[in-house]
Amino acid sequence: MPLREMSREQMWMLPPTLDELLPPDHRARFVAEFVDALDKEGWAELGVEMGGEPLGAPAYHPRALLCVWLYGFMTGVRSCHKL
Repeated sequence: MPLREMSREQMWMLPPTLDELLPPDHRARFVAEFVDALDKEGWAELGVEMGGEPLGAPAYHPRALLCVWLYGFMTGVRSCHKL
């Protein structure tokens, strides 16, 4: 499955960006920096292939999924529905 593009700097139709919505010391920024610092070897250690499959609907990017999972773990949210 191909991967959906992921950009935290993407503008919305309305003025705020995701960067403007979070304060500078928010936990989500720490999670994003940690996940963005992983290189191909780090992802390979986690057992994640970053290439994606060429067929099918685009899958969510592994970086986005790991960010959500880590943030949920940090905040005590374990339910998929709440995340």
